[in-house]
Amino acid sequence: MAVCFGSWLAFAVGAFFSSVAESGWLWIAPAAALLVIISYRVRRCQWPQKQYWLIPLGGTAFACIVLFIIGSAQSSLVHKSEGRIVFGRGSPNTWILVDTKIIGKTYGRALREYAKTNPLICAGFAEDALQLPDMSGKELVMTGKPLHYKETAEVFKSAASVMLINPGFFPAEIEKPAATNLTLLMGEFSQSPAREAWGKLFNAQLLSGVGDFLPNWPSKVFSNNQMRQ
Repeated sequence: MAVCFGSWLAFAVGAFFSSVAESGWLWIAPAAALLVIISYRVRRCQWPQKQYWLIPLGGTAFACIVLFIIGSAQSSLVHKSEGRIVFGRGSPNTWILVDTKIIGKTYGRALREYAKTNPLICAGFAEDALQLPDMSGKELVMTGKPLHYKETAEVFKSAASVMLINPGFFPAEIEKPAATNLTLLMGEFSQSPAREAWGKLFNAQLLSGVGDFLPNWPSKVFSNNQMRQ
């Protein structure tokens, strides 16, 4: 039992200071240890006394209530509405179509780090063009490959300006916007099959030292004069 408790304690400490709990594989060892203890208890018919059940459960419930009250009183920079995520205060003028192959699954973490030195950043995120608001007068940042080409083409028409980052689709698959309002960013080692097709139409800004994945994508997007808030 001490070994089981130790494994859960180590896992809890690691999860508190990092993102290890986000990986399902790392739950296998603690879960297996817990199953061993439960099996032992069932087989021996040995269960803790009632007070040992009530104290941790009551303490956990009380801690959750306290944390909920504290969290409700805080104003978060991140909120979700209608399938869209907004970072910052106010109404975002820049909307980003997310492809996690380009900006990663933890793209919000990179944005939080960037916002420490650029606190006025405000941006919206969506994984599908169907989730975007009316893009009239707004900037669109599109990463990778869209989910729906038809809806993406409509967004291209209405957006005031467009930035493409390592596009994974060909210009012929959507109605490309005018050259005057499009910025093309391509990783030096990008493996996009449409790289040459876009390069023939627009002068790409080459991102040295990177491929398709951009770990520091906020600096590439918001440092560009066209995409500044």
